Amino acid sequence: MVEGISVTEGDNYGTREKPLTAAQAEALIAKLCPNDGDMTEELIYLYGVVTDAGTWNDKNSYFSNVKVSTGSGDLLIYSLNLETGLTKNDLQVGKVIKLFGYGKNYKGTFEIDKLDLDNKAYVYSIEDKIITSFDIGGDFSKKSYGKNGTWKVDGLTFTGHTDFGDVTLSADEFDFSFNPATPNDTSITSVTVTATYKQNTTITASKVINGITVTEAPATEKCFVTDTDSDSI
Repeated sequence: MVEGISVTEGDNYGTREKPLTAAQAEALIAKLCPNDGDMTEELIYLYGVVTDAGTWNDKNSYFSNVKVSTGSGDLLIYSLNLETGLTKNDLQVGKVIKLFGYGKNYKGTFEIDKLDLDNKAYVYSIEDKIITSFDIGGDFSKKSYGKNGTWKVDGLTFTGHTDFGDVTLSADEFDFSFNPATPNDTSITSVTVTATYKQNTTITASKVINGITVTEAPATEKCFVTDTDSDSI
């Protein structure tokens, strides 16, 4: 039987009304559970943006292997039940969840889990994430273009900032504009890409992409079909 780690005076475990961030919860577990198999006896309340919705167990009605963002990585919730009023379809990637459970060190990985069958981990709130701003990272995968081609944003990354921490966004969540609008001149060596968040068009960010080369587009080849049929005499 695993012996639980008792409450340490001065440590903040969060409350239902004021949960910890996922990063704070992870740091607390690392402090209290330094050894493999260590587990807290005190509930930890936390919130985070779902990065992996895990797997739903129909037979026993719980999620396994849900992950929430810590900003620099993910915190695993190994076993997670739903409080009354929530359904399995509510928990999705990108949603902000508030939950409580027990901190655990499993082979050096810090996670949230149930303590036993009578003391489980529960999600008690599921909300939409609200992006307040975002950053553009990465670089264009394609740097060479034919004249009058189309800019490609493949290779760029997008990190959204919320009141609940950071979340990874996809290019599909943005509209893009470019300056210059197209690779229309062989003298172009850079392009400024501006992304506008579709769910709130007042939120934009820009990034200058350097190292661009534009070459003259190859001439279009025309094919002529010669009628080789001849009448038989």
